[in-house]
Amino acid sequence: MTIAELAFCAGISSQLLSLIELDSGRQSPQYEAMLRRACAALMSARHAELAQMEAELSACPNIFTMEQGDQDGV
Repeated sequence: MTIAELAFCAGISSQLLSLIELDSGRQSPQYEAMLRRACAALMSARHAELAQMEAELSACPNIFTMEQGDQDGV
């Protein structure tokens, strides 16, 4: 998870996220809640992407099996 991804999910700039992280005066329960929601949304999106990849891989059970004489597995 990058700062840019987290900031995007939170709807703020990367610069503001860095300020929140580094300046204790900017830290607040509201920002913490916002960033927790952004983390949860980003993790949910990653889970969905991984599930899609798993489904695609399951649909091709012999994808890593090379035929004799086939150097590229294609």
